[in-house]
Amino acid sequence: MKTSDRGIELIKEFEKLVLESYRCPGGVWTIGWGHTKGVKQGQKIGISQAISFLNADVADAEKQVKKYDPIYNFNQNEFDAMVSFAFNLGGIGQLTNNGKRTKHEISEKLMSYNKSDGVILGGLVRRRRMERELFLGASVPSVSYSGHIQSIGDTQVYKNGQTLGSVGLGLRLEAIKINCDKGGITYQGHIQDIGWQEVKRDGELCGSIGQSKRLEAIIIKYYGQGSLKYRVHIQDIGWQEWKTDGQVAGTEGQGKRIEAIEIKID
Repeated sequence: MKTSDRGIELIKEFEKLVLESYRCPGGVWTIGWGHTKGVKQGQKIGISQAISFLNADVADAEKQVKKYDPIYNFNQNEFDAMVSFAFNLGGIGQLTNNGKRTKHEISEKLMSYNKSDGVILGGLVRRRRMERELFLGASVPSVSYSGHIQSIGDTQVYKNGQTLGSVGLGLRLEAIKINCDKGGITYQGHIQDIGWQEVKRDGELCGSIGQSKRLEAIIIKYYGQGSLKYRVHIQDIGWQEWKTDGQVAGTEGQGKRIEAIEIKID
C-alpha cells in the first residue's frame, strides 16, 4: 500500500514548505516539508529538492507503518493516518505498544501525542485530531482558495491555512474565491471605493479584476463540521489575529489593502 494524495496533503498541511533551514519547536534543524536528516544551519534548497526529500521521508514512514500491517491489515485511511504520525514522530511502535494495542486503543492514544518538551502545541493538537478522524474514517473538511493579486494576476489554489497573497511586496489582494469540500461557505468583501459587496458562496468571485481596487476587509461564514478560522495581512499593520465565523478581518475606512490571507478549519 502507498500513501494516498489525501495522506500526502495531510502531511504537507502541517509540515509546511520552508526552503531555508530552521529550528523546529523541538530544536532540530529542519528544511522542506519537515525534513531533518543531515540538515545544517544556513542550508537552502529549491522546490525540486524539497519534493525529493518529501518523497524519501514518506517512503521511510511507510516502511515503519508496514512493519505492523500484518497485525492490523490497515485500510487506506488508517494507513494514511499512521504514515502522517510516523512522518512526524519516526514510527508507530510506541503508539501501538509494539502491536499489542487494538485499533480502538490506537485511536484513543493518538491524542496524547500533542506535546513538544512537555508543552502542548496547538499544531500538534490539530494534527492528532485530523489523524484520528482519518484513522476512524471520518470525513476531514478541507477549505481551498485562490485569488487575484496586483501585478501578478490569478494565483494557484491554496488549502488549509496556506498563505495566499504576498508579504513584504506591497501588493494588494484584489479578489478571492473560496471553496469547502464539506458543508457550505459564504463570504463578503469590502472593496476600495465600493464598500461591502453582496454575499458570495462556494467558489464565486469576491472582489474585482481589472479595476485596480484593493480588497480591504472580508467576512467568512462556514456551515459544516469544525470551526473555520481566518486571518489577513494588512498594509502597515501586518498579520491580524485569527477571526472566526462571521467576524470582520481587515479594516474599513482606513484605505489599507489586504495583502495576504490564511483560512483553515479546526
